[in-house]
Amino acid sequence: MPRAVHAPLSQPIFHEPVFDEGVSSRDPEGFLKPHPSDTEVYKQIENLLTKDVVGFDKSRVADGEVYSLQDALGAHGSEIIRGIKKAGQVVFHALGDSGASNQRKYKSELGVADQLALEAHSASAELRPAFLFHLGDVVYDFGEAQYYYDQFYEPFRNYPCPIFGSA
Repeated sequence: MPRAVHAPLSQPIFHEPVFDEGVSSRDPEGFLKPHPSDTEVYKQIENLLTKDVVGFDKSRVADGEVYSLQDALGAHGSEIIRGIKKAGQVVFHALGDSGASNQRKYKSELGVADQLALEAHSASAELRPAFLFHLGDVVYDFGEAQYYYDQFYEPFRNYPCPIFGSA
């Protein structure tokens, strides 16, 4: 029998973690990718950076237009904005440079996401962050899709709030 269009799927569908379960889940290993040294490639990139300059695409919103936090927060945006207005403040997490491409080299970076999740889960309602603003360097190794799981999805699997990234 076909399911209704908006019926929830059973979780997990494959062997992926279920995000924000309310308890910390064990570290999944099914998606791990071996990660070779990238020192030589970075040396080539550093050399290229002295020769070529790359521009950014023009913004998708008109000059002077602002994309509202309420819209960015999606279906619960109006509820979250009401809470922010009632409290008279917005609480959010901000961090950058969280992608850990090599656990031996970046031992502490992997624990930052767990600490943020713990803080968000244990905060009182008025101090719970509305979102996390990631300042950049989320996935190392040139942003290759094969490393997104290890360096972003897995570390932030228990983070209960929306995550926004900067360009």
